[in-house]
Amino acid sequence: MIEFDNRKYYTVKEVMETIKCSDRTVRRYVKAGTLEGKLIARKLYVTEASLKRYVEGGNNTEMQ
Repeated sequence: MIEFDNRKYYTVKEVMETIKCSDRTVRRYVKAGTLEGKLIARKLYVTEASLKRYVEGGNNTEMQ
């Protein structure tokens, strides 16, 4: 986890471990808007707020 612009961000690997999915799935969720991501130093990070929403069920629907 890193902090940038007063927001916390998680690496793709940390998100994979949290929601038990693949790297590809995390990236698809970011592309689809299910998770909010940001490129920082050419690496993809997911915002803490969007990850919490996903885990708590706010966006926890399977992509079709």
